Amino acid sequence: MLDYASIQTFANRAQTEIDRLDYAILNAGVMQNSFATSPYGWETSLQVNLLSTTLLALHLLPKLKANTLAGFTPVLEIIGSGMHFLPDKTSMQEVDDPSQDPLRAYNTPKNFNGMGGQYAISKLFLMYAYAHLSKMSVSRENDGKPTVYVQVVCPGYTQSGLGSSDASGPLRLVGNVLKATVARSTEKGARTYIAGLTLGEKGHGRFWQYDRIQPAAPLLIDSGAMNRRDRVWVAVLMALRRDVPGVDRWVAEASR
Repeated sequence: MLDYASIQTFANRAQTEIDRLDYAILNAGVMQNSFATSPYGWETSLQVNLLSTTLLALHLLPKLKANTLAGFTPVLEIIGSGMHFLPDKTSMQEVDDPSQDPLRAYNTPKNFNGMGGQYAISKLFLMYAYAHLSKMSVSRENDGKPTVYVQVVCPGYTQSGLGSSDASGPLRLVGNVLKATVARSTEKGARTYIAGLTLGEKGHGRFWQYDRIQPAAPLLIDSGAMNRRDRVWVAVLMALRRDVPGVDRWVAEASR
């Protein structure tokens, strides 16, 4: 997910080697303890959790749409995080400034707020991108209903390698203790993914966690949410256009 060429190669294989694609679960994610950038110059959490995940979703949506049948709707499931509830309006001051690129505002060591803070921002921005991806699957030819159910699910705190790749010794030790005593098992976390696939239309455009659809986070519904959502989406597309030739074609195909 740090290499756009690898993402496109995978997506092309999905197009050519798979007869049907009924379900796609986009599960890649990172939580970084220190500021580091991808080969494209983006902070790693923004790169993997937001930009690369959005690119892969754009590639897979047309394939999923092609498999819509009477009585069956494919599902694009994105793994998000309840931590997108954590940022508050104060942390959005630069993002809400029309003179600022909302992604670049968090692409600096100055605004990198540790692993949890940056991870939460990347997952909040993913929710803004997700709102646009959800709209792309609604078709007039399908009576205004989704041709693909697009949804975000969160398994909660689960035993995994998330957050440990660059953690210091003490942080890694604390994390390992918490995972062993508090976190859900990997198997239980995976059940959330499967449960999410069964939500049907009620899950489209929604956030599923703790076995229920959750109310929207404040920053997704406040007075600035719509403008913020659109500005983040434009910034994501601008970032992808810079390094991914033909990305607009994928946006157009995903929107049909």
